[in-house]
Amino acid sequence: MSISQSSQDTLDNIIDIENVTAINVEHGSSESDFEDLSDLLILKLECWNPIHEILDSLIKQNAQNLDMICEIDKLFNKIIISPNSVIDELDKVGDCILLKMLKFFISISFKDTKGIDVVELTLNKSYLDYRNYQNGEVLVLLMKYDKKIQPRTIKYLQWQILSREGEELMIHWQKIKQDVRYNDVSKIPTEVKLFINRLHKSMKDEKHLDNVIEVVFASGSLELLKYLMKLIIEYPKKFKLITPLIMNAVRWGVFVRKGQLENFQKCFEYLVDVLSKDEINATDEEHASTTALHLADDYNEQFMVQKLLEKGASITAQNEGGRFPIKNTNYLILKQFFDTQIMKTPKRFLNDVSVWKLINSHYSHEYNLNGFIFVDLSTFECPVINEKSPNFKNLKLITYISGTPRLSRLIDHPIIAIMLELHWTLFMKHILLDQISVISMLITTVLFVIKYSIKSLISQDLCEVLSYVIAGITSVFLFGEIVKNYSLFHLMVVKLKQGWSKIRKSIKMPTNLQQECYLIQDPPYLPCYQTVTSIFLKIPLFILLILFAVYDCDHNTCKQTIGVGIILLAVNTTLLIAYYNQTVAHYVIMFLYVAYNGLNFILSMFLIIFGFAIGLFMLIDNFRYENTNNFKAGNNSDWESIGLSTLRALVMSTGELEVSSLEFHAVTSYIVFVFFIFVIPIVFFNLLNGLAIEDISMIKKEAMYWYRKTQLTVLIEFQQFHTKINKIMKCIPDIDISIYPNVIGDQSFIGIEPGSRKIFAMSGLKMEDRKLIGILSKNALMNAQEILQNFH
Repeated sequence: MSISQSSQDTLDNIIDIENVTAINVEHGSSESDFEDLSDLLILKLECWNPIHEILDSLIKQNAQNLDMICEIDKLFNKIIISPNSVIDELDKVGDCILLKMLKFFISISFKDTKGIDVVELTLNKSYLDYRNYQNGEVLVLLMKYDKKIQPRTIKYLQWQILSREGEELMIHWQKIKQDVRYNDVSKIPTEVKLFINRLHKSMKDEKHLDNVIEVVFASGSLELLKYLMKLIIEYPKKFKLITPLIMNAVRWGVFVRKGQLENFQKCFEYLVDVLSKDEINATDEEHASTTALHLADDYNEQFMVQKLLEKGASITAQNEGGRFPIKNTNYLILKQFFDTQIMKTPKRFLNDVSVWKLINSHYSHEYNLNGFIFVDLSTFECPVINEKSPNFKNLKLITYISGTPRLSRLIDHPIIAIMLELHWTLFMKHILLDQISVISMLITTVLFVIKYSIKSLISQDLCEVLSYVIAGITSVFLFGEIVKNYSLFHLMVVKLKQGWSKIRKSIKMPTNLQQECYLIQDPPYLPCYQTVTSIFLKIPLFILLILFAVYDCDHNTCKQTIGVGIILLAVNTTLLIAYYNQTVAHYVIMFLYVAYNGLNFILSMFLIIFGFAIGLFMLIDNFRYENTNNFKAGNNSDWESIGLSTLRALVMSTGELEVSSLEFHAVTSYIVFVFFIFVIPIVFFNLLNGLAIEDISMIKKEAMYWYRKTQLTVLIEFQQFHTKINKIMKCIPDIDISIYPNVIGDQSFIGIEPGSRKIFAMSGLKMEDRKLIGILSKNALMNAQEILQNFH
């Protein structure tokens, strides 16, 4: 932290006088702002107040400290959820909750030994004018309550700060320090002396300093915060905090008093500007993995979330439950934050825009950074723990974003696309390991072609031996694919069983125990892409290749095998090419997207098509596909004819009517057929075209979105599978596709040259400080340029 210092404001100038044991209750106001108590009592006589009830129960029991902790905890929880109006209600004799509480605690000498500061909470939530209420009795009791604590006026000091009296006295104190007329301490007003004295003595105790900081945030006292932070920074050995400042600010920001929200926001902005990035990501001892961003997200405080993100709070830090701090974060806030990480100026190394313009104009030959786009990825670093290097859990975070419907569209954001493409570049180095089955299929196919090319040149026995050798090699690869697929499929089965077990337990267990289930960490990412492609594309093709090797080429089964196998081989080969070429992958996903829409429509309208098929089958004698001889001989069953009729109806929906070959025998058949032409070929087919094609720009956008999701799926599955293989077979070297720090460097800062689309890891501004790490796709570059144009 860095803050301006004043030579005149040191501890030597701090006023040190004796504690005051009494307070002038007449000071501060000449007349009461409080309502007439008699009127208030008349309204409240019949009201039931649960807090008063708990207090009355405690007073009757007159419990000892150890026995009453549970009841105090219950009282604390009741106060924290009660509205301010309930806190300020009086009982039948006109006693407020705080007055009754202080009398009871003082009578039994109760001290807060379990960290349940119910007095502080009540002070914060109460809006009674305690200076005028009951002739200031509450303020006198606040001083007596802490008589065994130094300073004994800590609670009274908290009341002064919460009532904004402390802020006014601090402003007065700051003016006094700047006024040369107040060189004589005796001329300083007594109330200012007392307040500064209480404040400094409270700060010497860690717990009391935390208590003061808490009410400073709750009251939005900016001048007090500045003053306290100045002393904490200048004298770190004398003034120590138990809880980090940023954690206190977020926690007590929830309890901001009425009308002080704007003041609290000013305090929070000031604090965030002063603290360093490490201090923003600080954690307390009680929850070692929970950051301030986790708390702000839990409280759904979007203002604090936004300010923390702007300062560099880590979004990849996971708490004890493995949760990222963006569970409740607004989509627009997170998108805007991602946008700000794409910039025209390398702010990591240079903040001054004018200097940057000078470098580009006069020293462009030395730096050659003109037109570069810069991206800061440091926010994806986890906070440093135990002096170790920060983790970079970006794939886990992207998986979480992709699986959250509210945030899933961010997966196509340029900053995420850049990280995915850098991971993909590393993955492509190991593509042969992941796609060895497809490559083996291509090699086997080539061997078959060679075999049948030289079939006439070798003996029949040798040809059969060669066929069985190829079939054996193919069987080995088939076994490897099944083992790989079984490993992935088994993980899915295990997770499904675990999920079903949790559902059964949640149904059987009592309601009060069901909440414990929510503490269970979310299951890891389930593999899908590898399993689907293996079961439906790769394993069937392997089986067909083995059958092709066993049967003779002239056998009818062999021809069927070739027909189906060529289709599967073409699909597998196209998917393999899609790994290398993003354009092919994009078109494949566009094709699947359009096919999905078309299939949905056909299935929705299938009953209508089937109805017309049956109707025309009955009305037109030769509507079904069969020759006249078979029809007269009765060789076709009714079910076969209905199937053929349905197939012909589907074909005719494309416009292939062949009306001249149909035999009409009744007026009804003409009417139904005309209606069929209108409904199916005209309306149905044109509507199908429209739904399938839609807006081409929207289809491209959707295809890129699904491309990123597929890319992420492949990367996660590859990482999980080979991690498991490495654990089983120690001899296999580790496969690392992480990009930090070996790719993007310790600075986590990259530059993109728009012309060549090259991505450089940057440790400085000069050419020797750059390292080429990849090529960015055109789509991601265009999106980044659009963000720069709109945002800046």
